[in-house]
Amino acid sequence: MSTEHPWKLRRKHLFLAAPAILLLTVVAGERLGLWLIPPTLPPEITRHQYERAAADWKGLFRTRPSHEDTLMLLAETAIKRQQLQAAVACFSAIDSSHPRHGKSARLQEAQLLLKLNQAAAAEQSFKEFLSLAAASPGDTNPEQLATARRWLAWLMAVQLRFEDRVEWLDQLLNAGQADVYDAKQRFFPTLLIWASSLGSTRLREFVANDPQNPTLLIAAARYETAEGRPEVAAVTLRQIRRNHPHNLHALAALLEATFEMNLLDEFIDLNRTAPAFSPAEPWLLTQMRADAAIHQHRWTDAESLFHAALANDPANPACHMGLAASLAGQGRPTEREDVQKKSQVLARIRVQLSEVRPNDPAAAQRLASEARSIGLTTAADAFSKLADTVPSMELRP
Repeated sequence: MSTEHPWKLRRKHLFLAAPAILLLTVVAGERLGLWLIPPTLPPEITRHQYERAAADWKGLFRTRPSHEDTLMLLAETAIKRQQLQAAVACFSAIDSSHPRHGKSARLQEAQLLLKLNQAAAAEQSFKEFLSLAAASPGDTNPEQLATARRWLAWLMAVQLRFEDRVEWLDQLLNAGQADVYDAKQRFFPTLLIWASSLGSTRLREFVANDPQNPTLLIAAARYETAEGRPEVAAVTLRQIRRNHPHNLHALAALLEATFEMNLLDEFIDLNRTAPAFSPAEPWLLTQMRADAAIHQHRWTDAESLFHAALANDPANPACHMGLAASLAGQGRPTEREDVQKKSQVLARIRVQLSEVRPNDPAAAQRLASEARSIGLTTAADAFSKLADTVPSMELRP
């Protein structure tokens, strides 16, 4: 028999029962639409707005909304009112694991973040959406997958991250969602005009919103080099190198700028600071290593490096020219002539690229034939397949 005082026993039982009572009270309150413990709201949303949205949902669908239902309706209302920050806040408050709204929140959040020039955050949200979709492939709209992949490919292109873009273009191709524009970017990236004013303008808008982001700053500097201001680029890149000494993209971009300024001594000295070659390094760095080997008359090194660069970007015209020079330096004229013939075909392909459109299968087949003639069989197969599937998809960002 307990010797505790009856009042103490009563208090003890009440204490033990408190969590269960609280849970039942919260559940009952939620079912009645009475929040005894109101959910946490984004700072951009007032309690009155939240309660109004919950009432609107109930009026529209004749069901009591969950917290996530209400946030989705608030976000959509904010979009209609051009209150993009508030919409992002609502989407961000929805956990990715939510079975009905998680994926949709990430995708819509990502597209709004792009409009707000928050490139890094948008990239993360697009990738999270695709990761969630991969975990449950059966219940994801294919058009949403294509949209996310295309936006990621576009983001990588604007930031001149061509090696990172490959993953998303390959996903489009493998899923049968690619069109001829995607195929051009995948197989002929350096034959296209990448240094466009549209791309540089958009990139600088991203930088203005995130001025300390090294990835964006490196891309901005590369645009400066492409636009004929390598000395401006070099100032920025040297500072980035001081702050991020192990950033290989910064090193590659600085090598490119010094090469364009014809500062060959600095170019060679800077090249010596690079770590050992890795097949996974930035494409531009491999090309700069090869150019340095050419200028030092290290012909066999140059040949090996240009082959490595062409393994990643087989249609790169500058690397074909460099490879031809490295072969000439070794006294191998026949092989040099073969490379030069490929360069002539690539020059024709460069012209033909502008003619290839989704509604012109004959142009795509001509391009496929030229690509096949110089051993670009993967590209040739892709364009032949696209030519046989007309009209191509028009899901462009």
